Amino acid sequence: MTKTRVAGSSSLRHKWRLAWLPALALLSLGTSAIGLAQEASLSIESPSPGSTVAGSEVAVKLQVHGAVLGERSRNGAQVLLHLDGYPPVKSYSESFTFRGVGAGEHRLVAELRHADGTPFEPAVRASVSFKVEPTNRQVSPVSRVGRGGLLAGRGRGGPLEQ
Repeated sequence: MTKTRVAGSSSLRHKWRLAWLPALALLSLGTSAIGLAQEASLSIESPSPGSTVAGSEVAVKLQVHGAVLGERSRNGAQVLLHLDGYPPVKSYSESFTFRGVGAGEHRLVAELRHADGTPFEPAVRASVSFKVEPTNRQVSPVSRVGRGGLLAGRGRGGPLEQ
C-alpha cells in the first residue's frame, strides 16, 4: 500500500498547531491573563466577632486571597480600615494596630482596593464588631492627649494643655 501525500497538508497541520500556541501560552500563565482573574476575598482574623480586647491597642489581622498587597513604593492592592465612623486608614499589610481606642463597642470594616485606590467590582469587604475594655495601665485620652500625642503632665495649663 502506498501513502499518498497531499501537497501542503503537513504544513497546514503545522500552521494549525501554531495557531493554538498563543492560546495555550495564555492558559499556562493563568486565567488572570485573559481577564478571568481569581475572585479576591478578604477576612478579618483578629479581632474575632464579639470578642473583648483588653487595653487601648487593637491588633488587626487580615487574610487576603486573590490579590497581593503592595507597598507604598510598589504596585499592589491596599486595604482601607474603617474603625467606627472615623476616616479610613490605608494599609499595605495584613496586620495593623489601632492605638488609643476608647472603651466600649466598636465596628471595624476592611475594604480591599486596587493599587490605584479604586474598589474591586463587586466590592470586597469584611466587618467585625468587638468590645474594648480598659486596663489599669490605660491612660484616659481626655486628660492626657494633646496635639503632639501623650503629654507628660508638665506645664501650668492643666490636663488639656497643648
